[in-house]
Amino acid sequence: MRRIRQETQRGAQPRVASLRNASTSQHLCGATVLTAEFASTAAHCVRADTQYLLQLDNWCGEPPKTRVLEVITHELYDKLVEPRADVAYFAITYSRTHDIALLRTEPVDWPGINENVLPEHYFGATGECTVYGYGVKNVTTNELSETLMAANVRIISLDECVEALGQYVAPAYDSGMTCAVGNGVDTCDGDSGGAMMCSGLLEGISSYGLGCLPGVPAVYTGVRAHLAWIQDIMQNGPQSTDYPAAR
Repeated sequence: MRRIRQETQRGAQPRVASLRNASTSQHLCGATVLTAEFASTAAHCVRADTQYLLQLDNWCGEPPKTRVLEVITHELYDKLVEPRADVAYFAITYSRTHDIALLRTEPVDWPGINENVLPEHYFGATGECTVYGYGVKNVTTNELSETLMAANVRIISLDECVEALGQYVAPAYDSGMTCAVGNGVDTCDGDSGGAMMCSGLLEGISSYGLGCLPGVPAVYTGVRAHLAWIQDIMQNGPQSTDYPAAR
């Protein structure tokens, strides 16, 4: 995804992890540790047939790692949508709605992990937030950041998002997605799956945008819209599909 500009002090956000290929240790996306056994990321970052590990690069000292045992993707993500006649070519495309996955990890005993980072209610995410990531820090060289980067953003209405991105890029109202924009800053490739934190709570997961364009809204998976799904998976595993509709 897009461009994040400010370095984060080491240890300030230890939950924000680098999701890596377990075989090569290559950074792929961001993730957020939710509990001793679960983390969140974007669904488009993961595949069920690939082995992953989480590495906490914002840790003070040697970055701890844990292996991902299971990838649980939201069942409404990547549903096929009909080809459109108003684009230059006809092709089956995929939706980025409900772009969220949970990662079940080997149990960890890291300080602070038992503190709750999820919101308590389904609605109410507004205002100023901070997005975090280890993605591209230089769009010319595509160099990834070894230091956790951050940017201040503001959650905007979906009407504002449609006006800025257009109706085919902005998320639909029932997609479980939200938009946020920064003042001359943005997220970039490699930041997908990372955290949007608001008042200490995880409110969004970095999903997509229009290239690395500072000042243009980016789209995030709304955590509150998927709170029932997250809680059910963490408590009962990937069994039930009867969740409140995301709004």
